[in-house]
Amino acid sequence: MADLAGVRAKLRRAGEHLEAFDTLFEQFVRTEPYSITFEFDPETGWHTFRWCVEGEPPLEEMALIFADILGNLRTTLDYLVWQLVLAGGSRPGRRTAFPVVKREKDWAVQGGSALKGVAEEWAGLIEAMQPFQRFDAPEVHPLAILEHMNNIAKHRFLPLAILTADEFGYLVNVADLPAGETFESRDFLDAPIVDGAELARFRSESHRQIAVQVNQRPRFRLTFRDGLEIGWTPAGLVEWVREAVAQFEPAFLPH
Repeated sequence: MADLAGVRAKLRRAGEHLEAFDTLFEQFVRTEPYSITFEFDPETGWHTFRWCVEGEPPLEEMALIFADILGNLRTTLDYLVWQLVLAGGSRPGRRTAFPVVKREKDWAVQGGSALKGVAEEWAGLIEAMQPFQRFDAPEVHPLAILEHMNNIAKHRFLPLAILTADEFGYLVNVADLPAGETFESRDFLDAPIVDGAELARFRSESHRQIAVQVNQRPRFRLTFRDGLEIGWTPAGLVEWVREAVAQFEPAFLPH
């Protein structure tokens, strides 16, 4: 009989890997591996914050765990379609799988072969979840990211982990500045954390040196990138698959 036992098991396993991933990252952050230096350039007036790296994150181990998350999530979706075929009274075939289609013109062929035997209602729901439904940028649809990254992790190399600052703050003492003087500021929160790299900079209109209090504990963000110029987190992909599977639960209720 068709059921979601295997689907839920794979999804649960992805969640367990996510917990291990988060734990490893939190343990690393608690070692306080980074500090922030501050410098003033009297010629340009820039006050600059820079990274001082005292310990590197276990990126390889985290990438391995992330690859396990990807594999379990992709299998979850394929298991789901297999069970949907059984629920419809048909027999799954060699091409039975959860399709990932980025071009609408390819849906009829690719979707049709992958979903043969799936009831029309559920095939329509899977179609509604396809990357081509996002007309502006199908390649950044969560399902497209999952497919792309899973293929990379399986056949090419470990996903590239990028550690950045998610949030950074500092306090500026403006008591000695003329009233209404403006500031120019820039930040580089999206840039990878590298020893000596700039985190942020600012200067006053008069280019005077100003006393600053630096937040030495910024929030960090670990994402994965592969040249698509976007970043994403494992938690986002797990949540997308979890919500997707939940929509098919009615297909397995007793009639």
